[in-house]
Amino acid sequence: MTQAMSLRSERRALLAASLFSIDGKLPVSLIQLTDDGATVMIDAPPPVNSIAIVVRNGVRVFCAVAAVDGLRVELRFDDPLRGWRMEDFAGPALGTREPMLEGGFAR
Repeated sequence: MTQAMSLRSERRALLAASLFSIDGKLPVSLIQLTDDGATVMIDAPPPVNSIAIVVRNGVRVFCAVAAVDGLRVELRFDDPLRGWRMEDFAGPALGTREPMLEGGFAR
Protein backbone atom coordinates (compact mmCIF):
# COMPACT_ATOMS: atom_id res chain seq x y z
CA MET A 1 0.00 0.00 0.00
CA THR A 2 1.34 3.41 -0.89
CA GLN A 3 1.42 6.25 1.55
CA ALA A 4 -1.93 8.03 1.66
CA MET A 5 -2.22 11.30 -0.19
CA SER A 6 -4.03 13.81 1.98
CA LEU A 7 -6.21 16.05 -0.12
CA ARG A 8 -6.76 18.71 2.54
CA SER A 9 -4.52 21.73 2.61
CA GLU A 10 -4.88 25.46 2.95
CA ARG A 11 -4.46 25.95 -0.80
CA ARG A 12 -6.17 22.82 -2.08
CA ALA A 13 -9.90 22.18 -2.12
CA LEU A 14 -11.33 18.72 -1.59
CA LEU A 15 -11.69 16.81 -4.83
CA ALA A 16 -15.23 16.32 -6.09
CA ALA A 17 -16.34 12.92 -7.39
CA SER A 18 -19.53 10.93 -7.88
CA LEU A 19 -20.48 7.73 -6.08
CA PHE A 20 -22.93 5.35 -7.71
CA SER A 21 -24.54 3.02 -5.17
CA ILE A 22 -27.91 1.45 -4.38
CA ASP A 23 -29.07 4.99 -3.61
CA GLY A 24 -28.21 6.25 -7.11
CA LYS A 25 -25.64 8.89 -8.05
CA LEU A 26 -24.40 10.93 -5.11
CA PRO A 27 -21.78 13.71 -4.96
CA VAL A 28 -18.79 13.02 -2.69
CA SER A 29 -15.69 14.89 -1.58
CA LEU A 30 -12.43 12.92 -1.50
CA ILE A 31 -10.54 13.43 1.74
CA GLN A 32 -7.81 10.82 1.35
CA LEU A 33 -6.70 8.63 -1.55
CA THR A 34 -4.46 5.56 -1.71
CA ASP A 35 -3.94 3.03 -4.46
CA ASP A 36 -6.34 0.59 -2.78
CA GLY A 37 -9.00 2.86 -1.31
CA ALA A 38 -10.32 6.29 -0.44
CA THR A 39 -12.00 8.21 2.34
CA VAL A 40 -14.90 10.37 1.20
CA MET A 41 -17.47 12.68 2.76
CA ILE A 42 -21.07 12.12 1.66
CA ASP A 43 -24.41 13.47 2.87
CA ALA A 44 -26.21 10.10 2.79
CA PRO A 45 -23.69 7.25 3.25
CA PRO A 46 -24.56 3.87 1.71
CA PRO A 47 -24.59 0.81 4.00
CA VAL A 48 -21.38 -0.97 4.99
CA ASN A 49 -20.46 -3.86 2.66
CA SER A 50 -22.48 -2.40 -0.21
CA ILE A 51 -20.99 -2.27 -3.69
CA ALA A 52 -20.34 1.10 -5.32
CA ILE A 53 -18.55 2.81 -8.18
CA VAL A 54 -16.66 6.05 -7.61
CA VAL A 55 -16.09 8.25 -10.68
CA ARG A 56 -13.80 11.23 -11.16
CA ASN A 57 -12.35 12.69 -14.37
CA GLY A 58 -13.94 9.87 -16.38
CA VAL A 59 -12.17 7.12 -14.40
CA ARG A 60 -14.53 4.52 -12.87
CA VAL A 61 -13.34 2.57 -9.84
CA PHE A 62 -15.37 -0.35 -8.51
CA CYS A 63 -15.32 -0.54 -4.74
CA ALA A 64 -17.02 -1.70 -1.55
CA VAL A 65 -18.08 0.42 1.41
CA ALA A 66 -15.70 -0.77 4.14
CA ALA A 67 -16.79 1.53 6.99
CA VAL A 68 -19.10 4.42 7.76
CA ASP A 69 -18.46 6.95 10.54
CA GLY A 70 -21.09 9.68 10.41
CA LEU A 71 -20.73 11.30 7.00
CA ARG A 72 -17.23 9.85 6.47
CA VAL A 73 -17.04 6.69 4.35
CA GLU A 74 -14.08 4.36 3.78
CA LEU A 75 -14.03 2.78 0.32
CA ARG A 76 -11.91 -0.25 -0.65
CA PHE A 77 -11.15 -0.52 -4.36
CA ASP A 78 -11.58 -3.87 -6.15
CA ASP A 79 -8.40 -3.25 -8.16
CA PRO A 80 -5.52 -0.94 -7.18
CA LEU A 81 -5.56 2.55 -8.67
CA ARG A 82 -2.05 2.96 -10.09
CA GLY A 83 -0.13 4.64 -12.87
CA TRP A 84 -2.10 6.62 -15.43
CA ARG A 85 -5.42 5.66 -13.78
CA MET A 86 -4.29 7.28 -10.50
CA GLU A 87 -3.02 10.35 -12.37
CA ASP A 88 -6.27 10.74 -14.31
CA PHE A 89 -8.46 10.06 -11.26
CA ALA A 90 -6.58 12.42 -8.93
CA GLY A 91 -6.09 15.07 -11.60
CA PRO A 92 -4.26 18.38 -11.43
CA ALA A 93 -5.11 19.04 -7.78
CA LEU A 94 -2.35 16.60 -6.77
CA GLY A 95 0.11 18.20 -9.16
CA THR A 96 0.35 15.16 -11.42
CA ARG A 97 -0.75 16.75 -14.69
CA GLU A 98 -1.02 20.04 -16.49
CA PRO A 99 -4.52 21.52 -16.71
CA MET A 100 -6.44 20.40 -19.79
CA LEU A 101 -7.66 23.10 -22.14
CA GLU A 102 -11.22 23.14 -23.39
CA GLY A 103 -12.09 25.78 -25.94
CA GLY A 104 -9.04 27.82 -24.91
CA PHE A 105 -9.93 27.77 -21.22
CA ALA A 106 -8.44 25.63 -18.48
CA ARG A 107 -11.05 23.52 -16.76
